Amino acid sequence: EVFGQDIPVCEQAAYIHMIAEDSLLQERGKIFRQRILDLKRKGHKTEPAFGMLLGIQTDPYAELLVYGREVLKKRKCALKSAKRVPGGDRGELNI
Repeated sequence: EVFGQDIPVCEQAAYIHMIAEDSLLQERGKIFRQRILDLKRKGHKTEPAFGMLLGIQTDPYAELLVYGREVLKKRKCALKSAKRVPGGDRGELNI
C-alpha cells in the first residue's frame, strides 16, 4: 500500500507513529521488541500491540501520536523548517 499526504513529513501521522515506535523500541530493548513481534505474529496491529504492552487504556493510535510529537520536538525535526519552492506540479524542498 502506498499512501501520501500533501503536508510536511514531520506532520504526517504515519511518520509520527514510526518515530514513536522506534523510540520506544530503542528505549525498552530487545525483550520488548520481541514481545511486539510476538503480538504481531498473533495478528495484532502495530499500534494496538504497543498499547497492550505499555498498558495504554485509551486509544493507542492517539497516545502514540502524542508521544511521537514529543520525541520530534526534542529532535527538532529538520523538515519543519523546510521551505517549498516552486517546481511545477512537484514542489522541491529547500533545506
